[in-house]
Amino acid sequence: MLLNNSKGLVVILLAILGCESNAAKQTISNQEENPKHQEVHVRKMDSTAATNRTQSLEQVDKSTVQDVSLMRTLPVSIYQQIKGRWELVSYQIKDGEDYMEVPIMPSPLDLIEYWVFKKSSYRRIMDERLSFSAKYTLLESEKRIPMFEGTHFILHAKKVRSSIPGVKRPEEFFYGVLSDESLTLFYLGTTLKKDAPISQGHMYEKKGG
Repeated sequence: MLLNNSKGLVVILLAILGCESNAAKQTISNQEENPKHQEVHVRKMDSTAATNRTQSLEQVDKSTVQDVSLMRTLPVSIYQQIKGRWELVSYQIKDGEDYMEVPIMPSPLDLIEYWVFKKSSYRRIMDERLSFSAKYTLLESEKRIPMFEGTHFILHAKKVRSSIPGVKRPEEFFYGVLSDESLTLFYLGTTLKKDAPISQGHMYEKKGG
């Protein structure tokens, strides 16, 4: 009687173990049939992490950019003063805490770089083959270069177009100083970043109204 009961218990245990073994085999089989399941899950997590990192970087970048919509435009009198043709006469190169003026030495046949400002648009002629045109706004700015006398401003160029087909930019920025004798412009880039370096400028003299 005891022997028969023992045999019965053994049969039951073997049956249970067999079921667990089959379940384990089925799980392994499913994993083998879907080897990319875990990989896809990891990729999704990696993608999410990368997206979060990108968003974080974008937030950091945005924190370094000035909000143009909060900046005040200069009075009409400054627009009147800047109107006309301005020809390049020298470069202003940063030299320590100061700037060194380097005059240009064009030959009589050279086309000198110049700007022509109108009421709300400009043309910038670089040479015989390259020129730019855009709409512009003059914005108030702190005096970041105190050794330059005049009105300090930000030139916000919009819908910039080039004489080279296909070359265009939605906007770009210049730091400028306007006086009775000269106009000095420093290129800042396609975004207006806070404390952007002001290393080299172009100085122009007015040649016509």
